[in-house]
Amino acid sequence: FLSNSSFFGVREVVSVDLGREYLFTITHGDGTGILFGDDIRIYLGTDLFPENVILSIPSTFGFVQKQTFIASEDGLLGFTRFPSVSASPSLQPSSSPYPSFAPSVSPRPTQTASPSATQVIILVLITLDFFPFETGWFIETLDGELIYEVPPGSYSFNQSETTVSHIVEVETGQDYSIVFFDLFGDGFCCTVGAGQAYVYLGTEPDANQVLAYEDGMFGLSSIHTFFIPAATFAPSAPVTPEPTPNPTKGSYGTATPTMTMPTMTMSSKSKKGSDDKKEKKGKDKKEKKEAEGSKDGRSLRASNGN
Repeated sequence: FLSNSSFFGVREVVSVDLGREYLFTITHGDGTGILFGDDIRIYLGTDLFPENVILSIPSTFGFVQKQTFIASEDGLLGFTRFPSVSASPSLQPSSSPYPSFAPSVSPRPTQTASPSATQVIILVLITLDFFPFETGWFIETLDGELIYEVPPGSYSFNQSETTVSHIVEVETGQDYSIVFFDLFGDGFCCTVGAGQAYVYLGTEPDANQVLAYEDGMFGLSSIHTFFIPAATFAPSAPVTPEPTPNPTKGSYGTATPTMTMPTMTMSSKSKKGSDDKKEKKGKDKKEKKEAEGSKDGRSLRASNGN
């Protein structure tokens, strides 16, 4: 491809498979694109003729620009070197013979979730290095559908050597790719800081739910592919409250339980025994009294005899 600029052009030759569709991504740390540039083009073949252009991106693309292209004649944009001249003037206004260099952006197809698909949350934790504004990353499906993106320049210098978190919603049963890149080409570890990144299934860091890990030592870019399992988490069992012991405390203090004494009922046998006991006790008392009276009489007779 070729980047046309007022000062110089950069040319890179890349070998690709004929007839395949590719995704081209260009980023800029300051968010200004290529200053004073014209456009960025990809040509089919090594001849830099307009009719060979299969991708064209304006230089003022901001932080990041993505565009797909087909590496075949079917992907030619239809640029020409010379305008076609009409044999006779037309009274109708004609459009410019040159198509606009700005690529037409087709809306992404709406992804229809399968009946079994379920939305789940993943957590992305990134520890940044001393130059966080150089770091960018994005998550996409394997067919190129962008899910989440943090372009370079999103992190400020005040976030140097801190850990940032992002919550991303994805679908179960799908494969995804997360791509990290650094504009300076030294990753985010370990030249000027000890950066790293984790992707967890769920909203909290869990060593048993790590989907991807990046150590930060990747140079310009690094890509990881992970799969979101279709299994869902079973809800935690409801906690059954323990029964409240009696007495319970109401609005008027602690209630005192009423104690009911058991009623003792005597059987007929026990009652008869009790009556016999009382009768014997009364008889013994009477006999004792009669004995004492007899003793007093004998003592009186003895006294009179003297």
